[in-house]
Amino acid sequence: MIRATSLLLIPPRQGFSLLEVVLSMGIFFVLVVGISQALISTRNFVGEDEIRNDFELEGLRLLREMSGDLGNSAWFLNPPGGVTDDIPPKDVVNKPEPKLDSPLTYPNVGKGAEADGNKGTTAWGDQLDFVKLRLKDGTWTSPTEMRLSEVKARINLAATAAVKMDEIFDAPTLASLVGNPEWTPGANKSTPFVWPVFESAVAPLTYLENASFDSVGRSPRLYRYIVREQPGTRKGLLVRQYSNGPGPNYAAIAEYSKKLTRMGDEITPPTVAGGVNPWVDDVILSESIKATDDPDFPALIGTPGIQFDTFLTDSTVKRNEIRLRIILVREPSQQTGGTRVQRLIQTSIAMRSVTY
Repeated sequence: MIRATSLLLIPPRQGFSLLEVVLSMGIFFVLVVGISQALISTRNFVGEDEIRNDFELEGLRLLREMSGDLGNSAWFLNPPGGVTDDIPPKDVVNKPEPKLDSPLTYPNVGKGAEADGNKGTTAWGDQLDFVKLRLKDGTWTSPTEMRLSEVKARINLAATAAVKMDEIFDAPTLASLVGNPEWTPGANKSTPFVWPVFESAVAPLTYLENASFDSVGRSPRLYRYIVREQPGTRKGLLVRQYSNGPGPNYAAIAEYSKKLTRMGDEITPPTVAGGVNPWVDDVILSESIKATDDPDFPALIGTPGIQFDTFLTDSTVKRNEIRLRIILVREPSQQTGGTRVQRLIQTSIAMRSVTY
């Protein structure tokens, strides 16, 4: 007997089990996280690399600007008792804080108060005061005006004949030198034959006016580098300032009411007064100077963002050099994230003239 049978066909499964779904989602999330982390790392690296490239250019710009300033400066010594054979003179002892003790020599390094024996523990950086040799024939109230002015010849021998040696003190002088009318043959070092002519806002300055800041309103122009705090940040502004007649009392020099707040701005200087002329902002050289006690860089706490040294502050520095050390800091943009980046720049700049 043949019996007919029917087969019950079970259709194949149309989905995944819960375990398969969980494993698939896990693998997917791992891949997404990995790709995201790779993109974030790449983005951070690109952002930091851009900052490093910017620092490379900013460092070159700073060195070029400061080399132009300091390379055209010279020692300005007016020690009590005159010039001696001692270099520096024994009675010349500059203090680390020029506002408390008027410096006797320039360039002068101001390192502020000392803490635990460490120099340079000011809030934002060291300070450097200096004078610049006069390289152009003329006077300008603002250094900016002087830099933009064309150079003119001081002596035209085709129009003015040379004079005899016994008439030298009545002859036209070089823009960078002035003769000492009190000099006599065989005189010692206390009465030098000539003296460098420094930049000034008024002219002509006599030999004695060029040799000191005693003639208020008629003296060399005094420059300085300072680091000023940027409110709301942990970075300082490197500012070059000038006084068109500081006078002999450094502490009496006031700050001009108008201040530069960003790079590229300019200030119209006040009229040169017969009294003490204030510090006026000339230019902002950098907006990225590291604060002395920046918590993001624990190994550099106590190290100011800018340090200056001459042979008066460090015996390893040569007598015609100024050593500078700058630490730049910048934050990556919000789009790139990442950590703050620093860059260290250090060099020594030789001054054009050494006058003792």
